[in-house]
Amino acid sequence: MLTVILRLVLQDFIAPVKTLDDRLFLRDHAYYDEIAKVPCIISLVKKYIDAGEYQQGGLVVISIPRDLNLIGKRILEELNEEIEHKGSFFIGNVETLHAVEDFPASTRSRGYILLLDNANEVEKVMPPIKAHPSWNPTAPFIVLFSETKMSEFRLTVQTKSVMQELFEHSVVDVYVISNRYKTSVIQSQTWYPYEGKNCGENVISVRTINECEFFGEEQSTGNETEKNNNEKTDDEEEDESEEGTDDELFLLQYDFSNLGPKLPFYMHECPVRVAASALEPFVIKRKTKTEGFEVVMTKVISEQMNLVPIFKTQDPIIADKLITENNITGLYADIVNNKVDIMIGGMFDNKITSKILSSSIGYIEDDLTWCVATARSAPTWMNVFAIFDFMTWAIAVILVWITGMGLYFMLKYENKRADNFIWCTLVAMAVSINVSAPYHPTPRYIRIFLASFFLYSMHFSAAYQSFLVSVITQPRYQKQVKDQEMAVSYGFTFTGSENILSYLHRNDSTTKYIRDHFVPCKNIDKCLVDLKTDETKAVATSRLHAENNKVVTDEHIFCFPRSSNIHSYAVKMLVRKDYHLLPKFDDLIARAVESGLFGKWFGEEKARRLNIKPLQKAASQSTAQPLTLKHLAGAYALLFFGLVCSSLSFCLEWIVFYLGSTKKYKFFRRIEELFMSNYRKKIQ
Repeated sequence: MLTVILRLVLQDFIAPVKTLDDRLFLRDHAYYDEIAKVPCIISLVKKYIDAGEYQQGGLVVISIPRDLNLIGKRILEELNEEIEHKGSFFIGNVETLHAVEDFPASTRSRGYILLLDNANEVEKVMPPIKAHPSWNPTAPFIVLFSETKMSEFRLTVQTKSVMQELFEHSVVDVYVISNRYKTSVIQSQTWYPYEGKNCGENVISVRTINECEFFGEEQSTGNETEKNNNEKTDDEEEDESEEGTDDELFLLQYDFSNLGPKLPFYMHECPVRVAASALEPFVIKRKTKTEGFEVVMTKVISEQMNLVPIFKTQDPIIADKLITENNITGLYADIVNNKVDIMIGGMFDNKITSKILSSSIGYIEDDLTWCVATARSAPTWMNVFAIFDFMTWAIAVILVWITGMGLYFMLKYENKRADNFIWCTLVAMAVSINVSAPYHPTPRYIRIFLASFFLYSMHFSAAYQSFLVSVITQPRYQKQVKDQEMAVSYGFTFTGSENILSYLHRNDSTTKYIRDHFVPCKNIDKCLVDLKTDETKAVATSRLHAENNKVVTDEHIFCFPRSSNIHSYAVKMLVRKDYHLLPKFDDLIARAVESGLFGKWFGEEKARRLNIKPLQKAASQSTAQPLTLKHLAGAYALLFFGLVCSSLSFCLEWIVFYLGSTKKYKFFRRIEELFMSNYRKKIQ
């Protein structure tokens, strides 16, 4: 048995009405009719509470006025005296309903009972009820007026006012229990938001769904007189008489609740207002229509529920401004002021939306990340050197010099030729690249040496020629900036929506640098376009937006990997706080996610947006690229460098030759004999 929690001390509010003298006193003062209504009211209250979403367990919140009347006291007493309780009761007035210390946040109310003096008190009672952690707008709300003898017209006005006030708080399941004017009938009235031509906007008509007839004072006078004459005097007999009094209040109940559910599945083409924030690929604004992945989703959901979506596209500049709770000019102004019902466009929960809005379940994953310019092409004049990596080039050059040196010492050992070291090196280089060299060695060991080197040169030349054209014509790129640390080391500037700063809360050096060098961007698409020309800027944006928009293509921007995300989230549909159709939306979204429809819609929208078939796209791109001057700039630069070196060498040789011809400079003469002996002999 769950504990019955009475937030107020019942003894202070409930006058004991248990003794026979008290009952006789009440009857003598015309209160018998009031007490006789209580069993009818209790039976209807139990009917609606037990039919709620949480039939087993849960919490029933009871709001009472400061001055509780006799019927209110009797209702609380009857609820307190139940033998079996299916849940707990939380009783309080406006000052005490907000107390939350005794209830965990996971406890949701299964019903609400509001004892009101008039309809105007709803505005005072609802804020503390909604602030309670057990708030559940889908639970039944049972309203009882303190004044029990209202005229039919006044009762109708009060009933509609209460229902309309509660509907402003997204409460639909409302039951107003009242005493029909000048009758012994307790009636229960409710309304159906989508009955007839009503589209859940205003309370147009109310329906009586239950009636309970009770026996008043005039109907039971004879029985009461007879009972009073036969009254027992001892305590046991008095208790039996007291118990028998309630049994004599015979009830006749009638049920007219055959109008179906409060929220039907098909809404007979009622409009649903949708605010679409233009952000590709979620929402794409065309001249005459609105498209996009979430637009397709909204249309499908509306079609399933027989709703008519009315789209209102928002300015993307508003979405990039700092998000606040401003209900006049902020991003959520229209939905907070009840101008729209739904908001789409890559939305997700944040600290503001959790306070003022509700959201659907997530249906696609996205994240905020940094996007930078793709690495620019490396200088083309270096392409000729990019055929091999540095180590391969180094080994090739070393082998040429070793071969030239070996050939030189072999010739010197043979002592039959006067070839110098430079000539031997040039012969080795010519052989390595399959260029003929006028040399016919006589010794066999030199021929074997050159033959083995020739085999090496065949493989080297084949590899060189095969990579030559592809490497020269294929573009090379500089080092790509791939994370925040690398961007900071290169001195990048960071930009994006002002809301990004709320996610940069870490105190490490990288995050501090980003905060200090952050510049707000008023238009994300324009900032993405700037990446085509600015190589030192990083833009924070949605990954799906960066990868699926026509403003800038993948060849111009690079987004950091997911390990460097700013914030990861699930894209959701935002709705008005506690919107009454949200549970139905969630059910359809969940079924669409489970069946894989979201992936299908996203793929179709992407293919339609690109409007290029794979075969056509491949055919439109030419793979042939002619060689141009820029591709061979490295070769020309190398030739120019060689000419300069040869000119310097020529001048140096003449200087050495001139100085070596004199006996005064023996050092230069030794150099001349070592490297230029053959040339000197020819001169002589």
